[in-house]
Amino acid sequence: MIFSFSHPGCLPLLIHLLHGGENDVSNVVMRSQAAAALHNIVHVHCEDQRGRQEARVLRLLEQIRGYCDYLRSPSNCQMVDHLANSQYAG
Repeated sequence: MIFSFSHPGCLPLLIHLLHGGENDVSNVVMRSQAAAALHNIVHVHCEDQRGRQEARVLRLLEQIRGYCDYLRSPSNCQMVDHLANSQYAG
């Protein structure tokens, strides 16, 4: 499996999959799998200082992505719409 990640264009493809625009179930699953693959690639080389730094950056990016996914969730969108409508209604 690691051999396939060494091919040129693999990392850009994973990053492209992570930034998918649609939020339907198939794209959420695909983004989750791409994130897991990127996580595995980064954590294979965690022994040296650069690898640990990459792991910290990836952890921050995963937290940002998780927060963005939370903001895109249907229940949160309904709450934001309700708050916006109630703010301007009265």
